[in-house]
Amino acid sequence: MRIVLAALALLALSAPYAAAQDDAPPPQCRYNAAGQVDYQACLDAAPDGSPWQMLSLINLGTDAYNNADFPRAVAFYDRAQPRDGGLMYSDPLYHANYAATLQQVGRSEDALVQARMALAVLQNAPDVPEAVRTSVGAHPVDRDLVYAGILPVLHANDDPQTEAAMAAFIALPAQDWVSWANRAAVMLEIGDYPTALQANERALRMESAHPAVQNNQCYILVKLERANDALPYCERARAAAPEVAAVRHSVASAYAALGRCADAESEMAQARRLDSVSPEYREPLACAPA
Repeated sequence: MRIVLAALALLALSAPYAAAQDDAPPPQCRYNAAGQVDYQACLDAAPDGSPWQMLSLINLGTDAYNNADFPRAVAFYDRAQPRDGGLMYSDPLYHANYAATLQQVGRSEDALVQARMALAVLQNAPDVPEAVRTSVGAHPVDRDLVYAGILPVLHANDDPQTEAAMAAFIALPAQDWVSWANRAAVMLEIGDYPTALQANERALRMESAHPAVQNNQCYILVKLERANDALPYCERARAAAPEVAAVRHSVASAYAALGRCADAESEMAQARRLDSVSPEYREPLACAPA
């Protein structure tokens, strides 16, 4: 299950390093006085097939990803891909976000391609184009978020790089609640529920009210067969983020574990309404009435 990890991240202003950025941008694509770009306005004004169109699509996709809106995220990310079917290199966080989105919507083979690209760029691998390695090297990279995005994809696809990537992730210092919540989400997705619980409880001690942390705690406890303990966290997460499909799925899972089958199905209906593309929301939850 894709937990609301993305809600913890700031919007990454990714740029496709493989695309030429020499031409002056349209006025709608320039930074305003607040240092921001309206990427929807930029997309509307950008010439078809231009780097500015690609940049807008990537950022709109990232914004949707950060809000756990995977149907919109995958639509924007897909539109940003080269029309000749080739690979477009960008910064590793973009590839990680795209990989996580593709995995969530059931496109595991495509997700693995993007996860491997993220890892290659992050590691400055020699098979990455030199221009990309030079560009990425000049910008700071949030390695914690990159690993958090790609590790569930690598693990789910039995990629041989998983163990080394996990070791690198764990070796990073966890400096704040976001780092601990990210670790919890990764451990949850790979099925290490006791470690996930330990990490998320660290996050809860630092930031108890964020819906992503509440949702993590809810689903971890459900997976540990502690649905009674999970339910208060589930319901607080739903109150704070009622329009996030993953939260609705977590609540449904808790209700199902408690034998509240009608309530579980009602929550699953909301998850499907909010996210019509993720396969796990189309699957019925097993529920034995209490």
